[in-house]
Amino acid sequence: QEALNLYKQVLQSRPGWIGGWWYVGMIHYDADQYGEAIPALKKVVTLDPKSGPGFAFLGLCEFSVAKYSDALIHLDKASTLGFGDAETARVGNYHRALLLNLNGRFREASEVLSSQFGQEKLTPQIAIARGLALLHMPILPAQLDVTKKELVFSAGQASAELEHRRYEEALQLLTAIEKEHPEVPFV
Repeated sequence: QEALNLYKQVLQSRPGWIGGWWYVGMIHYDADQYGEAIPALKKVVTLDPKSGPGFAFLGLCEFSVAKYSDALIHLDKASTLGFGDAETARVGNYHRALLLNLNGRFREASEVLSSQFGQEKLTPQIAIARGLALLHMPILPAQLDVTKKELVFSAGQASAELEHRRYEEALQLLTAIEKEHPEVPFV
């Protein structure tokens, strides 16, 4: 809190100090105060419209407060400009893929997930995201009906198997999904 107060004090006399706005935004971000971080991060990207990390963290904060349209715009911009570091790219692209999916842009969501996570071990979180895209379910993972979680997870696993050209494994998963859930669209 003391550092935050000092930054704000200095910013009153130096409102064009990008680093000061960045630190104010990041202090709020690190404290999970996403709504409070947004104005500072908006100032960062206004003062430096080529700040990929600024757009990335602005988008992540907007996602966290359910400003999904703005979040997608800013995460797309960060993707174009560069996220800055590998971890920010991972987190940013994951959330970007979720938002693309939420907006019915399933193919793009799958492409983002494949390019960012395709070479890694499949985690449950990524499997769910991939499954939502494969099944054309325009929802966020938190909105997923618990009774559909296993279906979506299996679809995500099948998507990963297809990407790695393990067709027999993918076929087994997809056949089981079709048998158990023939009523679900896109199965």
